[in-house]
Amino acid sequence: MQYEKKKPEKGIIKIDINSLSKSIKIEDNGSGIDPEMLPILLAPFSTNKENDEDSIGEKGVGLTFVLFSCNDFKITSGNQKGTLVGCIKDANN
Repeated sequence: MQYEKKKPEKGIIKIDINSLSKSIKIEDNGSGIDPEMLPILLAPFSTNKENDEDSIGEKGVGLTFVLFSCNDFKITSGNQKGTLVGCIKDANN
């Protein structure tokens, strides 16, 4: 039996910046975060990615920077296993 390679779905990222409400909303069509992993990944420098020194963006630094740069952080993520909302308050303070 011969299998056909399936092309990955085209990546889409939407960014909404609202200066009146001082908010930034980012939405994408990525694979999402498993609901049971979200609380773990909100801890500073946590990651669920492989330890590959040749790639960037895998050490949890980006999310940690965003969390501690604001006082009202909210993330909604999920996949076929479900959806979870995480909120961090007053991290910048």
